[in-house]
Amino acid sequence: MQKKRQFVCFSGLYTLFLGLTLLLSQFALGGQAYAQVASSATMARARTVSISKHHATNLAAGKLILVSLSKEWMYVYQDGQLLGSGPVTTGQPSLPTPTGIYHIFLKESPVVFHSPWPKGSRYYYAPTKVSYGLEWRAGGYFIHDSWWHTVYGPGTNGWHQDPTYGWQWGSHGCISVPLDAAAWLYKWAPIGTTVEVVR
Repeated sequence: MQKKRQFVCFSGLYTLFLGLTLLLSQFALGGQAYAQVASSATMARARTVSISKHHATNLAAGKLILVSLSKEWMYVYQDGQLLGSGPVTTGQPSLPTPTGIYHIFLKESPVVFHSPWPKGSRYYYAPTKVSYGLEWRAGGYFIHDSWWHTVYGPGTNGWHQDPTYGWQWGSHGCISVPLDAAAWLYKWAPIGTTVEVVR
């Protein structure tokens, strides 16, 4: 039986080693880009799908996911044409979502995030399963669905009231989207897709 991989959705140094290892594997292992894809809901039988960097680049050519932190909004483009847009929830002020230009290098469905913070920490969260995760920056930065949010958009990265789940902060640095958006992005965005995060 293969060991289940654990991911952490946060903006700290704890997962930096894991993220760097995954990122470097794209370049160090014979020019291959690797994506972990769950083959069952339990992820007990995870398999690795390998595609060449050239093929990944061709599949992702012309695709852009643009995230505005000031607007808490995502814009999806293909070949310069806006395909759609929608609200997101990004990192809370103390754990901000980093700006810059990145590329999706890992896709997981489903994925379980594990908190690097101990119980009692204000940042702690119980193991959390999401349906779709696209890692775009080493260190555990994902675009993912978030069942614990029912509202997204302006103000949701700060302290805000969710009508279903009560008062809560934004993410730990990830880009959270509704389930239907995460499912669509997971199918549309191949490994190599550009993710640009701007103020």
